[in-house]
Amino acid sequence: MKNNRLRISHLSLLLTFDAQVKKMRQLLILIFFYSLTGTLLNGQTPLGFTQQDIPAGYEDLLNKKSEIRESDFLNESIVDLVRVSMRDSVLTKKKQRHRVAGAQFITWLAGLRWESINMKRMKIVGTERRGLRVPEKDFFTEYDVNWNLIPHLDAYEDIVFQGNQIQKERGRKAKKGIYERIQFNKHPDEAGEDNRMRYKIHCELTPPKLYRPMLDQLFYPCMRPTTLESHPHFGESRPTIGLYGVWCLDCNHKCHPEIHPYEWIWWLNLHPEFQKDDGSKQWLVGLIKESSNRFSKWSKGPRVGKITIPFVEKLNEKKIRIEIETLVYDKLLPEELAKENLPSGAFTLSKPSQIFSVGDQFVIEITAKDLIQ
Repeated sequence: MKNNRLRISHLSLLLTFDAQVKKMRQLLILIFFYSLTGTLLNGQTPLGFTQQDIPAGYEDLLNKKSEIRESDFLNESIVDLVRVSMRDSVLTKKKQRHRVAGAQFITWLAGLRWESINMKRMKIVGTERRGLRVPEKDFFTEYDVNWNLIPHLDAYEDIVFQGNQIQKERGRKAKKGIYERIQFNKHPDEAGEDNRMRYKIHCELTPPKLYRPMLDQLFYPCMRPTTLESHPHFGESRPTIGLYGVWCLDCNHKCHPEIHPYEWIWWLNLHPEFQKDDGSKQWLVGLIKESSNRFSKWSKGPRVGKITIPFVEKLNEKKIRIEIETLVYDKLLPEELAKENLPSGAFTLSKPSQIFSVGDQFVIEITAKDLIQ
Protein backbone atom coordinates (compact mmCIF):
# COMPACT_ATOMS: atom_id res chain seq x y z
CA MET A 1 0.00 0.00 0.00
CA LYS A 2 2.98 2.30 0.21
CA ASN A 3 2.55 3.75 -3.26
CA ASN A 4 -1.11 4.41 -2.56
CA ARG A 5 -0.46 6.47 0.54
CA LEU A 6 -0.54 10.23 0.15
CA ARG A 7 0.75 13.30 1.91
CA ILE A 8 -1.83 16.04 2.02
CA SER A 9 -1.19 19.66 2.86
CA HIS A 10 -1.40 23.24 1.67
CA LEU A 11 1.01 25.94 0.59
CA SER A 12 0.13 29.23 2.30
CA LEU A 13 1.12 32.55 0.75
CA LEU A 14 0.81 35.90 2.51
CA LEU A 15 0.74 38.92 0.22
CA THR A 16 0.95 42.60 1.19
CA PHE A 17 0.91 45.76 -0.87
CA ASP A 18 -0.06 49.41 -0.82
CA ALA A 19 -2.07 51.81 -2.92
CA GLN A 20 -0.42 55.00 -4.12
CA VAL A 21 -2.71 57.94 -4.92
CA LYS A 22 -1.78 59.68 -8.16
CA LYS A 23 -3.30 62.40 -10.36
CA MET A 24 -7.01 62.24 -11.22
CA ARG A 25 -7.50 60.12 -8.10
CA GLN A 26 -6.33 57.07 -10.02
CA LEU A 27 -4.77 54.30 -7.96
CA LEU A 28 -1.54 52.63 -8.91
CA ILE A 29 -1.40 49.42 -6.93
CA LEU A 30 0.72 46.40 -6.34
CA ILE A 31 -0.38 43.19 -7.96
CA PHE A 32 1.49 40.18 -6.74
CA PHE A 33 1.04 36.93 -8.65
CA TYR A 34 2.44 33.49 -8.11
CA SER A 35 2.66 30.77 -10.71
CA LEU A 36 3.19 27.56 -8.78
CA THR A 37 4.35 24.27 -10.20
CA GLY A 38 4.57 21.36 -7.82
CA THR A 39 2.69 18.62 -6.10
CA LEU A 40 3.07 19.09 -2.35
CA LEU A 41 4.06 21.37 0.43
CA ASN A 42 3.67 20.01 3.92
CA GLY A 43 4.63 22.80 6.29
CA GLN A 44 4.67 20.81 9.52
CA THR A 45 3.69 17.19 10.04
CA PRO A 46 3.32 14.73 7.15
CA LEU A 47 -0.03 13.02 7.07
CA GLY A 48 -0.44 9.51 5.71
CA PHE A 49 -3.78 8.44 4.20
CA THR A 50 -4.83 5.37 2.27
CA GLN A 51 -6.99 5.67 -0.82
CA GLN A 52 -9.99 4.80 1.38
CA ASP A 53 -9.68 7.55 4.01
CA ILE A 54 -8.41 10.59 2.08
CA PRO A 55 -10.41 13.72 3.00
CA ALA A 56 -13.02 14.64 0.40
CA GLY A 57 -11.63 16.38 -2.64
CA TYR A 58 -7.90 15.82 -2.23
CA GLU A 59 -7.80 12.64 -4.26
CA ASP A 60 -9.14 14.66 -7.21
CA LEU A 61 -5.69 16.28 -7.49
CA LEU A 62 -4.31 12.94 -8.69
CA ASN A 63 -6.37 13.13 -11.89
CA LYS A 64 -4.62 13.97 -15.13
CA LYS A 65 -5.05 17.49 -16.47
CA SER A 66 -6.99 16.16 -19.46
CA GLU A 67 -9.46 14.45 -17.11
CA ILE A 68 -9.91 17.60 -15.02
CA ARG A 69 -10.39 19.71 -18.13
CA GLU A 70 -13.22 17.49 -19.35
CA SER A 71 -15.32 17.88 -16.18
CA ASP A 72 -16.48 21.26 -14.86
CA PHE A 73 -17.67 19.60 -11.66
CA LEU A 74 -14.27 17.96 -11.02
CA ASN A 75 -12.38 21.16 -11.88
CA GLU A 76 -14.53 23.25 -9.56
CA SER A 77 -14.16 20.71 -6.75
CA ILE A 78 -10.36 21.08 -6.99
CA VAL A 79 -10.39 24.88 -7.26
CA ASP A 80 -12.72 24.98 -4.25
CA LEU A 81 -10.00 23.37 -2.08
CA VAL A 82 -8.16 26.71 -2.10
CA ARG A 83 -8.72 28.84 1.00
CA VAL A 84 -8.47 32.65 0.89
CA SER A 85 -8.87 35.60 3.23
CA MET A 86 -8.09 39.30 3.54
CA ARG A 87 -7.01 41.23 6.59
CA ASP A 88 -10.18 43.30 6.14
CA SER A 89 -12.48 40.43 5.16
CA VAL A 90 -15.27 42.02 7.23
CA LEU A 91 -16.74 45.15 5.59
CA THR A 92 -17.20 48.33 7.61
CA LYS A 93 -19.65 50.02 5.22
CA LYS A 94 -22.74 48.46 3.66
CA LYS A 95 -23.12 50.72 0.58
CA GLN A 96 -20.86 52.30 -2.02
CA ARG A 97 -21.75 54.77 -4.78
CA HIS A 98 -20.36 56.26 -7.97
CA ARG A 99 -18.05 59.14 -7.20
CA VAL A 100 -18.69 61.47 -10.15
CA ALA A 101 -17.96 65.13 -9.51
CA GLY A 102 -21.18 67.13 -9.18
CA ALA A 103 -23.46 64.09 -9.48
CA GLN A 104 -23.22 62.36 -6.10
CA PHE A 105 -26.46 63.88 -4.83
CA ILE A 106 -28.26 62.73 -7.96
CA THR A 107 -27.00 59.16 -7.60
CA TRP A 108 -28.09 59.16 -3.95
CA LEU A 109 -31.54 60.55 -4.83
CA ALA A 110 -32.00 57.96 -7.59
CA GLY A 111 -30.96 55.11 -5.28
CA LEU A 112 -27.99 54.18 -7.47
CA ARG A 113 -25.54 52.17 -5.36
CA TRP A 114 -23.83 48.90 -4.59
CA GLU A 115 -25.21 47.29 -1.44
CA SER A 116 -23.51 44.36 0.26
CA ILE A 117 -25.59 41.21 0.74
CA ASN A 118 -23.09 39.82 3.22
CA MET A 119 -20.86 42.02 5.38
CA LYS A 120 -18.03 39.54 4.92
CA ARG A 121 -16.23 38.97 1.62
CA MET A 122 -17.14 35.68 -0.01
CA LYS A 123 -15.52 32.99 -2.13
CA ILE A 124 -17.12 31.94 -5.42
CA VAL A 125 -16.09 29.04 -7.66
CA GLY A 126 -17.60 28.46 -11.09
CA THR A 127 -17.02 27.91 -14.80
CA GLU A 128 -17.11 30.79 -17.27
CA ARG A 129 -20.36 30.89 -19.21
CA ARG A 130 -19.40 32.38 -22.57
CA GLY A 131 -15.92 33.93 -22.50
CA LEU A 132 -14.33 36.78 -20.55
CA ARG A 133 -15.78 40.21 -21.31
CA VAL A 134 -13.17 42.98 -21.71
CA PRO A 135 -14.15 46.61 -22.43
CA GLU A 136 -12.80 48.62 -25.34
CA LYS A 137 -11.81 51.63 -23.25
CA ASP A 138 -12.16 53.26 -19.84
CA PHE A 139 -15.45 54.87 -18.83
CA PHE A 140 -14.34 57.60 -16.41
CA THR A 141 -12.30 55.44 -13.99
CA GLU A 142 -14.13 52.19 -14.82
CA TYR A 143 -12.65 49.38 -16.89
CA ASP A 144 -14.44 46.29 -15.64
CA VAL A 145 -13.10 42.88 -16.63
CA ASN A 146 -16.22 40.73 -16.29
CA TRP A 147 -16.65 37.04 -15.53
CA ASN A 148 -20.01 35.28 -15.73
CA LEU A 149 -19.59 32.04 -13.80
CA ILE A 150 -21.90 29.04 -13.74
CA PRO A 151 -21.44 27.07 -10.48
CA HIS A 152 -21.72 23.27 -10.35
CA LEU A 153 -21.29 22.92 -6.57
CA ASP A 154 -24.25 23.08 -4.18
CA ALA A 155 -22.79 25.78 -1.93
CA TYR A 156 -22.41 28.30 -4.74
CA GLU A 157 -25.74 27.46 -6.36
CA ASP A 158 -27.31 28.29 -3.01
CA ILE A 159 -25.47 31.63 -2.88
CA VAL A 160 -26.75 32.60 -6.32
CA PHE A 161 -30.27 31.52 -5.44
CA GLN A 162 -30.14 33.64 -2.28
CA GLY A 163 -28.99 36.68 -4.26
CA ASN A 164 -31.77 36.25 -6.82
CA GLN A 165 -34.37 36.00 -4.06
CA ILE A 166 -33.10 39.22 -2.46
CA GLN A 167 -33.29 40.97 -5.83
CA LYS A 168 -36.85 39.73 -6.25
CA GLU A 169 -37.81 41.06 -2.82
CA ARG A 170 -36.58 44.50 -3.85
CA GLY A 171 -39.23 44.44 -6.58
CA ARG A 172 -36.85 45.20 -9.43
CA LYS A 173 -37.68 44.00 -12.92
CA ALA A 174 -35.73 41.04 -14.23
CA LYS A 175 -36.12 38.23 -16.72
CA LYS A 176 -39.18 36.12 -16.11
CA GLY A 177 -38.76 32.84 -14.28
CA ILE A 178 -35.20 33.15 -12.92
CA TYR A 179 -36.29 33.13 -9.28
CA GLU A 180 -37.69 29.63 -9.00
CA ARG A 181 -35.38 27.06 -7.51
CA ILE A 182 -34.60 24.70 -10.38
CA GLN A 183 -33.45 21.15 -9.72
CA PHE A 184 -30.87 19.66 -12.06
CA ASN A 185 -28.15 17.07 -12.10
CA LYS A 186 -24.73 18.48 -11.20
CA HIS A 187 -22.99 16.81 -14.15
CA PRO A 188 -23.18 19.06 -17.23
CA ASP A 189 -23.49 16.18 -19.71
CA GLU A 190 -26.69 15.11 -17.94
CA ALA A 191 -28.22 18.53 -17.20
CA GLY A 192 -30.22 20.98 -19.25
CA GLU A 193 -27.98 23.90 -20.19
CA ASP A 194 -30.88 26.38 -19.96
CA ASN A 195 -31.44 25.49 -16.32
CA ARG A 196 -27.80 25.94 -15.39
CA MET A 197 -27.52 29.32 -17.14
CA ARG A 198 -30.03 30.75 -14.67
CA TYR A 199 -27.45 30.32 -11.89
CA LYS A 200 -24.97 32.79 -13.37
CA ILE A 201 -22.68 34.73 -10.99
CA HIS A 202 -21.60 38.07 -12.43
CA CYS A 203 -18.13 39.22 -11.20
CA GLU A 204 -16.33 42.51 -11.94
CA LEU A 205 -13.02 44.25 -11.29
CA THR A 206 -11.17 47.23 -12.77
CA PRO A 207 -7.47 46.28 -12.91
CA PRO A 208 -4.97 49.15 -12.73
CA LYS A 209 -4.41 50.90 -16.03
CA LEU A 210 -0.62 51.04 -15.73
CA TYR A 211 -0.35 47.27 -15.32
CA ARG A 212 -2.93 46.08 -17.85
CA PRO A 213 -0.44 45.35 -20.66
CA MET A 214 1.65 43.21 -18.28
CA LEU A 215 -1.40 41.51 -16.81
CA ASP A 216 -2.70 40.81 -20.28
CA GLN A 217 0.49 39.06 -21.36
CA LEU A 218 1.65 37.44 -18.13
CA PHE A 219 -1.47 36.67 -16.12
CA TYR A 220 -4.93 36.82 -17.69
CA PRO A 221 -6.50 38.54 -20.72
CA CYS A 222 -7.66 42.05 -19.86
CA MET A 223 -7.03 43.94 -23.12
CA ARG A 224 -8.43 43.39 -26.57
CA PRO A 225 -7.82 41.44 -28.77
CA THR A 226 -6.39 38.84 -26.31
CA THR A 227 -8.89 36.09 -25.54
CA LEU A 228 -9.07 33.20 -23.10
CA GLU A 229 -8.55 30.78 -26.00
CA SER A 230 -5.34 32.49 -27.11
CA HIS A 231 -3.86 33.00 -23.64
CA PRO A 232 -1.17 30.51 -22.47
CA HIS A 233 -2.79 30.23 -19.02
CA PHE A 234 -6.19 29.13 -20.35
CA GLY A 235 -6.47 27.82 -23.92
CA GLU A 236 -10.27 27.57 -23.74
CA SER A 237 -13.25 29.93 -23.66
CA ARG A 238 -14.92 28.47 -20.56
CA PRO A 239 -12.32 27.88 -17.82
CA THR A 240 -13.03 27.23 -14.16
CA ILE A 241 -11.83 29.88 -11.70
CA GLY A 242 -12.18 30.92 -8.07
CA LEU A 243 -12.86 34.50 -6.97
CA TYR A 244 -13.04 36.26 -3.60
CA GLY A 245 -14.67 39.62 -3.06
CA VAL A 246 -17.77 41.57 -2.02
CA TRP A 247 -21.12 39.80 -2.60
CA CYS A 248 -23.46 42.69 -3.31
CA LEU A 249 -26.50 44.04 -5.18
CA ASP A 250 -25.73 46.32 -8.11
CA CYS A 251 -28.60 48.80 -7.79
CA ASN A 252 -27.23 50.79 -10.68
CA HIS A 253 -28.59 47.91 -12.82
CA LYS A 254 -31.84 46.47 -11.40
CA CYS A 255 -30.14 45.40 -8.14
CA HIS A 256 -28.81 42.19 -9.66
CA PRO A 257 -26.45 40.20 -7.38
CA GLU A 258 -22.73 40.11 -8.22
CA ILE A 259 -19.21 39.86 -6.83
CA HIS A 260 -17.85 43.39 -7.14
CA PRO A 261 -15.03 43.94 -6.76
CA TYR A 262 -13.30 40.59 -6.75
CA GLU A 263 -9.71 40.85 -5.46
CA TRP A 264 -8.45 37.29 -5.14
CA ILE A 265 -8.52 35.21 -8.31
CA TRP A 266 -7.03 31.74 -8.85
CA TRP A 267 -7.26 28.78 -11.19
CA LEU A 268 -5.52 25.60 -12.26
CA ASN A 269 -3.71 25.96 -15.59
CA LEU A 270 -5.07 23.21 -17.85
CA HIS A 271 -3.98 24.56 -21.23
CA PRO A 272 -4.26 21.61 -23.65
CA GLU A 273 -1.07 22.52 -25.54
CA PHE A 274 1.27 24.12 -23.00
CA GLN A 275 0.61 21.88 -19.99
CA LYS A 276 1.99 18.33 -20.00
CA ASP A 277 -0.42 15.66 -18.85
CA ASP A 278 1.74 14.54 -15.93
CA GLY A 279 1.43 14.67 -12.15
CA SER A 280 2.55 18.28 -11.74
CA LYS A 281 0.05 21.08 -11.20
CA GLN A 282 0.43 24.77 -12.03
CA TRP A 283 -1.69 27.25 -10.10
CA LEU A 284 -2.15 30.88 -11.13
CA VAL A 285 -2.92 33.19 -8.22
CA GLY A 286 -3.59 36.93 -8.16
CA LEU A 287 -4.38 39.54 -5.52
CA ILE A 288 -5.61 42.70 -7.25
CA LYS A 289 -6.84 45.97 -5.80
CA GLU A 290 -9.87 47.59 -7.43
CA SER A 291 -8.47 50.66 -9.21
CA SER A 292 -11.62 52.63 -10.06
CA ASN A 293 -12.80 55.32 -7.63
CA ARG A 294 -16.09 53.60 -6.76
CA PHE A 295 -15.17 51.47 -3.73
CA SER A 296 -13.12 53.64 -1.39
CA LYS A 297 -14.33 51.68 1.68
CA TRP A 298 -14.47 48.20 0.15
CA SER A 299 -11.01 48.22 -1.42
CA LYS A 300 -8.79 50.38 0.72
CA GLY A 301 -5.01 50.10 0.80
CA PRO A 302 -2.88 48.51 1.95
CA ARG A 303 -4.23 45.17 0.74
CA VAL A 304 -3.11 42.21 2.82
CA GLY A 305 -4.33 38.74 1.95
CA LYS A 306 -3.58 35.07 2.46
CA ILE A 307 -4.18 32.17 0.11
CA THR A 308 -3.72 28.48 0.85
CA ILE A 309 -3.17 26.12 -2.10
CA PRO A 310 -3.62 22.32 -1.98
CA PHE A 311 -0.94 19.83 -3.05
CA VAL A 312 -0.84 16.04 -2.97
CA GLU A 313 2.12 13.72 -3.47
CA LYS A 314 2.65 9.99 -3.17
CA LEU A 315 4.81 8.89 -0.26
CA ASN A 316 7.39 7.15 -2.42
CA GLU A 317 8.67 10.58 -3.52
CA LYS A 318 11.64 11.59 -1.34
CA LYS A 319 12.13 15.08 -2.78
CA ILE A 320 9.31 17.48 -3.52
CA ARG A 321 10.03 20.45 -5.81
CA ILE A 322 7.95 23.61 -5.82
CA GLU A 323 8.68 26.54 -8.10
CA ILE A 324 7.28 30.00 -7.35
CA GLU A 325 7.38 32.64 -10.07
CA THR A 326 6.38 36.27 -9.58
CA LEU A 327 4.68 37.66 -12.66
CA VAL A 328 3.40 41.21 -12.06
CA TYR A 329 4.01 43.22 -8.90
CA ASP A 330 4.98 46.60 -7.51
CA LYS A 331 6.22 47.86 -4.15
CA LEU A 332 6.21 45.36 -1.29
CA LEU A 333 5.52 46.50 2.26
CA PRO A 334 7.74 44.61 4.72
CA GLU A 335 6.26 46.60 7.60
CA GLU A 336 2.85 45.10 6.83
CA LEU A 337 4.28 41.62 6.53
CA ALA A 338 5.90 42.09 9.94
CA LYS A 339 2.43 42.48 11.50
CA GLU A 340 1.55 38.90 10.59
CA ASN A 341 2.41 35.93 12.80
CA LEU A 342 4.83 34.16 10.46
CA PRO A 343 6.70 30.99 11.50
CA SER A 344 10.43 31.27 11.99
CA GLY A 345 12.42 30.24 8.95
CA ALA A 346 9.58 30.98 6.53
CA PHE A 347 10.61 31.10 2.89
CA THR A 348 10.63 34.56 1.30
CA LEU A 349 11.04 35.55 -2.31
CA SER A 350 14.27 37.44 -1.60
CA LYS A 351 16.34 34.24 -1.82
CA PRO A 352 16.61 31.93 -4.86
CA SER A 353 15.93 28.63 -3.10
CA GLN A 354 15.60 26.88 0.23
CA ILE A 355 15.36 23.25 1.32
CA PHE A 356 13.11 22.15 4.20
CA SER A 357 13.51 18.75 5.81
CA VAL A 358 10.44 16.98 7.18
CA GLY A 359 11.90 14.52 9.66
CA ASP A 360 13.89 11.82 7.91
CA GLN A 361 11.09 11.09 5.45
CA PHE A 362 11.49 13.63 2.65
CA VAL A 363 12.70 17.12 1.77
CA ILE A 364 10.98 20.04 0.08
CA GLU A 365 12.94 22.27 -2.27
CA ILE A 366 11.37 25.65 -3.04
CA THR A 367 12.79 27.73 -5.87
CA ALA A 368 11.83 31.33 -6.64
CA LYS A 369 12.07 32.89 -10.09
CA ASP A 370 12.42 36.66 -10.57
CA LEU A 371 13.46 37.49 -7.01
CA ILE A 372 11.75 40.41 -5.31
CA GLN A 373 14.07 42.86 -3.59
